[in-house]
Amino acid sequence: MDYKEKLLEEKKRIEAMKNKRQEEFRVPLAEMTGDLSMYDQHTADLGSELFEREKDYASLELMEFELNKIEQALIRLETGVYGICEICGNEIEAARMERLPAAELCSSCARQREADGTAERLQENFDNSAEALEFGRTFTVAGYEFYEE
Repeated sequence: MDYKEKLLEEKKRIEAMKNKRQEEFRVPLAEMTGDLSMYDQHTADLGSELFEREKDYASLELMEFELNKIEQALIRLETGVYGICEICGNEIEAARMERLPAAELCSSCARQREADGTAERLQENFDNSAEALEFGRTFTVAGYEFYEE
């Protein structure tokens, strides 16, 4: 499997989703609701629309995080350390690399980090939820995944 090609394809896919989402943000909230004025809207309706917009911003943030991870993986590929666990130095399993081409840890070290509770302790110090994806966490709000197409 050509991992560079897979990483570049994933980067292209995420960039397309990100660009589409950014185009959607250029539409004012009033136009999204189909109303000429937001004045006559019930505050609960406005709150729902605002919540959806914030969820979209969080989704965009996760896309940017994923693009950063892919860029880091491409750098590791160019420097010859791609596919090597950053903790133990062993080769990352092929099945893991197929599923997560930007993986930095082998499954054993990822599980150990999870078992140690490192992810939970580090998660408290994150400025945003996107960084927690590095530890295999997903986030849902009101039953919606943040990283959806």
